Amino acid sequence: IQVGVIRSDYMIDDLRKTPEQASKIYLVEYNTISVSFGAHGSQIQGVHSDVMQHAGGMRVKQPPKIAVEEGKNKITEDIGLALSSGWHEYRKKYNAPSSCILFIIQKNERNIFDHCKIERSTLKLIKANYDKQDGKKKLPVVFYVTFEELFGCIKVNESDGALIYTHPASNLSAEVALAYYRSGYTPDDYKSENCWDVRTMLELSRAIKVPTISQQLSGTKKIQQLLYSEKTLEKYLPKEIAKTVHDTFTGIYPLDLPRPESDKLLRMIKSNPENYVLKPQREGGGNNIYGKDILITLNDLIAKNQPLSAYILMDMIHPTVYKNYFVLPDKNQEVKCDCVGELGVWGVYVVSDSNMICNISSGHIYRSKNVSELDGGVASGRAVLDSVCFY
Repeated sequence: IQVGVIRSDYMIDDLRKTPEQASKIYLVEYNTISVSFGAHGSQIQGVHSDVMQHAGGMRVKQPPKIAVEEGKNKITEDIGLALSSGWHEYRKKYNAPSSCILFIIQKNERNIFDHCKIERSTLKLIKANYDKQDGKKKLPVVFYVTFEELFGCIKVNESDGALIYTHPASNLSAEVALAYYRSGYTPDDYKSENCWDVRTMLELSRAIKVPTISQQLSGTKKIQQLLYSEKTLEKYLPKEIAKTVHDTFTGIYPLDLPRPESDKLLRMIKSNPENYVLKPQREGGGNNIYGKDILITLNDLIAKNQPLSAYILMDMIHPTVYKNYFVLPDKNQEVKCDCVGELGVWGVYVVSDSNMICNISSGHIYRSKNVSELDGGVASGRAVLDSVCFY
């Protein structure tokens, strides 16, 4: 059984040579693990809708309209649908009505309310499914745990691969149906070998992992670079759809090229480094390298004989700049600045024994950041959640 919670991030490139030319949307990255802010993104539109209504009452000019009506951007509900459907499939397949769910989080988690909204949606839909099919049944317990806290508390049955979690305070044990990762995407989450041992046990068990290690790796920059080939896409998609998907890709270049191709690529970067971004195989924001720092990094890697294949090079996307106001927790008043935006499009799916249980395009979030910030997201304080508006 596989459950996927996915977000594809896009920016609109606005380097038009003439006003008649249309702007073009490009894929920034594809996220497969700990995909965050879906629950908050669903609610921020309600906040902005209220603000727009108040603005409309205070001015003659018609305020902008939120692009999606409040209540129709159902990211929280769809993530809950995916997790609840996965849990029910596991319960039926392995006859495990008392199995629990693990939310694997970071230590001192700051985004816990995003998680809690998804937990609430998941349990609500599990209950609704029970009411339709089986009458009143006990809901699964959801445990919030870190990798460190799981060490010594889980084991995998050799006979059937079931993952058993023993709660350290109560000493009560339960089979784990589903492990939902809201961590595990950065080396900082694996503080010791114990954490790696926990991840290994989770992967070797029959419990549903959201995502599995293969799903997580499919979201790396290297896979994105390999999929840049239209012929590669055509292995998995019909030709016309593959072309449509490929049209959203900006230039992506492998760095592990033989000479003289590698020399040509380096000359291309040197001629205008501001046109590119260097990306490592890392998630979580704040890892990309820009401008002249690209050359410094590459020269350092070459000097130390380190593999360039750990990075990919992408064309820099130049999105439209617009005025906006940031409301920040550490500021006494709003901050006016020039901004650029990034659109995250969500999707969820559940597959059981090659049967597609659900496959849904579930909504979007929008993030704005100061144009002076080259890299960073909401969690790092460099961007804010926003809404798409029509003027």
